[in-house]
Amino acid sequence: MHRALYYCALLLLFGVAACDEGMTDTTDPYHPYFSLEEALKDSATAEYLYLEHIGDSLSPEIGKLENLLSLHVSYSDIRYMPSEIQRLKRLEILVLSSDSFENIPSQIFKLGSLGNLMMNYNNIRSLPQAIFSMPKLTGISLNGNRFTVFPDRLIHMGAVDALFLDSNRISTINIDSLDAPNLKVLSLKYNPIPVYMREQLRQRLPDVDIRF
Repeated sequence: MHRALYYCALLLLFGVAACDEGMTDTTDPYHPYFSLEEALKDSATAEYLYLEHIGDSLSPEIGKLENLLSLHVSYSDIRYMPSEIQRLKRLEILVLSSDSFENIPSQIFKLGSLGNLMMNYNNIRSLPQAIFSMPKLTGISLNGNRFTVFPDRLIHMGAVDALFLDSNRISTINIDSLDAPNLKVLSLKYNPIPVYMREQLRQRLPDVDIRF
């Protein structure tokens, strides 16, 4: 696979219907690593790292991969991130899914290039104020967590255009507080949201692709 195709696949995952023109250019190779040890051997050039079943901690050595663009850590028991992850200034995509996080790690708020954050199937119930310090964040996926009230602060973030909150426990939405000038996709599938509230949400955000 090539880098452009990888980004195209990620856009589809975040609900974008099609890739931009030129995204199918295959001249830029995509070379993923599947262990930290292997990535560290090419620390100056490693850009994509996939880790699964790594136990309850991510090694501080991750901070040596300063050119990393995409990091996936899944199916592990980790609840915290090492402070060294703040060195990944080029990181654009962070996937921490099917882990044991109860909060969004504070360390990631220092990742100024982060554009897409996916933390599906963790134990997150609320959001920290610091998430507003991420001006480049455009795609957020928090499916399968423990939200009971719609975290409306997320769609107030100016750059966010895709928000996924499927399979939570959301039954309450503060409709009057919603203002999402740049939001394109809002997915709320498999939440116990009353029918009348769904209709109010559609009326409030008529230009958003809302999915129930």
